[in-house]
Amino acid sequence: MNTDAVPQTLGALVASTLWLCSQAQDAQDPGSRIAQMVCSACHLVANGQPPPILNPPAPSFCEISNRASASAGSMKRFVMHPHGTGAENTKMPDPMLMNDQAVEVTRYVLGLKGHCHF
Repeated sequence: MNTDAVPQTLGALVASTLWLCSQAQDAQDPGSRIAQMVCSACHLVANGQPPPILNPPAPSFCEISNRASASAGSMKRFVMHPHGTGAENTKMPDPMLMNDQAVEVTRYVLGLKGHCHF
């Protein structure tokens, strides 16, 4: 294990946790809250978020929302079953969201389309 990376990783985790706590308290949007708590370790989900600990990070929610293929149905299916096959094969772990949580996260991501710059 590279001991030089431990302080940097620990610092990123602390910063992310503090950011999550402040955002979760202020966020009124259920999809935003869920995304910040479940998805932000790998994705940039909102402006002002510390960098995700995944290096390189997964696509930002801004990038995902602006994809031509982004639709409520396809995104909800992916969030509920992220391991897909063939062209949809991914390394994203299953966030184990309930149906209503997946709907809220999908609504949040699609609502970012054309309105985000992160």
